[in-house]
Amino acid sequence: MRGGNPMMGGMGGLPQQMPHIPMPNQTSMLSQLAENLLKTGPLSELTGKKLAVDGCKVFESITVQMRIEEKLSPLTAAVPSCAYVELSRLVAVCKHIQTLPEFVFPGMSLTMNPKDKEAQKPRDHNQNILLLNGNRAQFTEKLRNEASAELNPSLDEDGENYIFSYTKFYPDIQTTRAPYWSWAQIASYFNRDQIHHVDEVYGCYEMIAFRGIDRVITRMDLETDTYSFVTKADFLHCFGLTERELPYVVAALSMHKLLNDPPMSAMPMPAFEFLSRYRDLGCHPAGKGSSHDLRAARGALAIQHCPILTPEGQCVPLSVWYGQSVPKKWLRMNFGSVLPPIYYFLHMSGMLSSAVLSTVANRQIVDSAPAVDCVEFRQVAEYIIPLRTQIVFQLVQGLRMPQLTQAFDITWIRRYNNNGSGREMPILQPPQIKLDEWNTSDFRAPAHNAGSVYFSDVLPLAQHAMQQAHYPSTEQALAAILLKALDLLGYFTHATQAHNAEVSGASVYSNALEHCKTATLSEYAVLLIELLRTKTLTDKPLSVNVPRPNQTSQPVNPALFASRLLSIYPITLAKSWTAPVSADLCAFNGMARSLHRTLRSLCEVISVVTLCDSIEGSGSSKPQYTINQYQKDIQPKLPFATPLMCCSGIIVQYIFEHINIPKEISMEALMIAFPDCLQLPNDLYSMFYFWYYAGMIIQTLSMDDPELMGPASTLFSSAHVIMIKASQILFPTSDFSFLKSLM
Repeated sequence: MRGGNPMMGGMGGLPQQMPHIPMPNQTSMLSQLAENLLKTGPLSELTGKKLAVDGCKVFESITVQMRIEEKLSPLTAAVPSCAYVELSRLVAVCKHIQTLPEFVFPGMSLTMNPKDKEAQKPRDHNQNILLLNGNRAQFTEKLRNEASAELNPSLDEDGENYIFSYTKFYPDIQTTRAPYWSWAQIASYFNRDQIHHVDEVYGCYEMIAFRGIDRVITRMDLETDTYSFVTKADFLHCFGLTERELPYVVAALSMHKLLNDPPMSAMPMPAFEFLSRYRDLGCHPAGKGSSHDLRAARGALAIQHCPILTPEGQCVPLSVWYGQSVPKKWLRMNFGSVLPPIYYFLHMSGMLSSAVLSTVANRQIVDSAPAVDCVEFRQVAEYIIPLRTQIVFQLVQGLRMPQLTQAFDITWIRRYNNNGSGREMPILQPPQIKLDEWNTSDFRAPAHNAGSVYFSDVLPLAQHAMQQAHYPSTEQALAAILLKALDLLGYFTHATQAHNAEVSGASVYSNALEHCKTATLSEYAVLLIELLRTKTLTDKPLSVNVPRPNQTSQPVNPALFASRLLSIYPITLAKSWTAPVSADLCAFNGMARSLHRTLRSLCEVISVVTLCDSIEGSGSSKPQYTINQYQKDIQPKLPFATPLMCCSGIIVQYIFEHINIPKEISMEALMIAFPDCLQLPNDLYSMFYFWYYAGMIIQTLSMDDPELMGPASTLFSSAHVIMIKASQILFPTSDFSFLKSLM
């Protein structure tokens, strides 16, 4: 797995002060109750059983390990190293009990409730995290602990998507993604009247409230050869509840983000006191109609009626699956519109992200603040929201679903805004853009690409646009997908000549991209170009605090510019990052990742539209691809799959700070200073090439638009002198003379 634009433009209206961030909840009162009811048994009891593994439980276990071992990992990488350890552990347990597990990961969540958006409990911005500046002397254990306590680390959207995709490459497990909640999808597997069923589930405590599930395995341990579980019968008996009351109580006590989003502070009473008052009052102790009561009532209905996908491809509420009725209006208000089956299949197979599909179903684009927030993040969000909207419309229009395209209004919900009325913004339907097909019949990927196709490989096809085309091979389909993505971003020009003949060619952006001669780095070159176009890559200090009116302008900072630029360059880690962390680079990384995520969504949408066009265009003949073939041969090779890190930027910052002390930045010294890097010499060697490509890209764009790109060109020239000196210190016997051609 790899790692003239009508959509770009600002919208104005930035907030005047930094927003508050909701206080995350540390403990779940539900777990306090359930842990008292746990029973244990030998793992041998599970031998040969059909086991479902809840993706929410996987994420929860990884989060627990993050908060113990990798407290600051979200500031440097979206996927902590403990994620790989946990996945390997689960696979080993399943081998031990001789079962082929089915991992079911969560999909779309509840729609954003307007009342809930106003119910957030705010707190001040992360003050200790903002003290992190990448300096080793300043990175004390005390500051590390205080910053990690503020951060309260957990997986974000990028991390969860990557773990889901990564799990699909394990040969010993089956992996799918639920259309909505993994809890409900797994609960549907316990319907014994159906062909597809499971015997046991390893999952979260919340699953005990779902119809069909009588017990939940919460721990499987190879070292002790035991497993722990909680039963529904014990839960009901111990606390004097009925099965009808259980969903409400679980929703009231749970702090899980599926049931508690936006985060609401826990009730000011212990779990046992809540149950006692609930039994005495017959309603929520906080009172009927209170914010806690409304949240619990909504969660209880979601537990009962969450939609699932049947083996026949129908999306029905869980209650209907078990022979009950459901209030359709409530279902539409809380889970969105029911979509055609093709959407769910593409989503469950991993070809469409939950965020894109959720926008189609809920008509909402929901954004939260990154780990390290800044005003500039809002600027980037406003620059790319037109592109994000166009991506959604490409999907809806490409799959030819007229019932979705009519009056398809989208609301952009910016949860990071302080002002409640400023959180929601209606997004007008964008102009319809019909992407051309491309003649890739003669395209052959270089042999050394091992079947992969990269952006730099397809640039020679810039003049090959056409109205209709077929893509019989994987390479040709991949080439067409990348060409369409670049085309939507404005990398090609189009003109119609006599007899309606279409002529396409390269724009300045594809001319700039041509300078990237290392194919595997070309997706990062595309990201760099988009960071420059959106004015994200600068040397300006990020406004993590409100600037004072009399604040003077800052001097040019080439070191900051270089570290930000190279922070998008990927390096390989052997373990979790333990070196110093920079709040500035983390904030920049949040902006870069939002753009990176958008580019990934663009490639996903274009790939599924290309697939469906292929199936539809085959007529009575055999289609060129099936969904299974497509997700196996093409989806893993799409670009922008691996979430960005910012570790390389921290290394560059260190090099700039010690450039006049050569012994401090020798290769040996850097390997000691950054012991978490797996192959630092190789990564740094390649990084200088990427720096050279970046210089050529900036030079090309600056010649075309001096006003927009001139500042970046000046900054690069200032930083380039130091980068040349660094290359001579780090690689004294290597020939980096090509760097001097940029002087």
